Amino acid sequence: MIYFFQENEPIISYLESVWSGSSKDCSSSTEIKSAVAAVYLNYLNAGEKVLARQFLNDYYLCPDKESFKNFLDSQF
Repeated sequence: MIYFFQENEPIISYLESVWSGSSKDCSSSTEIKSAVAAVYLNYLNAGEKVLARQFLNDYYLCPDKESFKNFLDSQF
């Protein structure tokens, strides 16, 4: 489990740096979609479903969030 958290640290740092200079909306979420997917799946691999869902809620701000979540879940 620690491995997945360590994998997420640099990705989350990148996401925070990107978001610090831009508005937080669907457009910016779309730009970082692949990084969001990586962190979400890492949390799932670590057995952290609640953290995965919270992360998705915080970083993916598009109306198709549930569809995106379902797609990612199907890849897991």
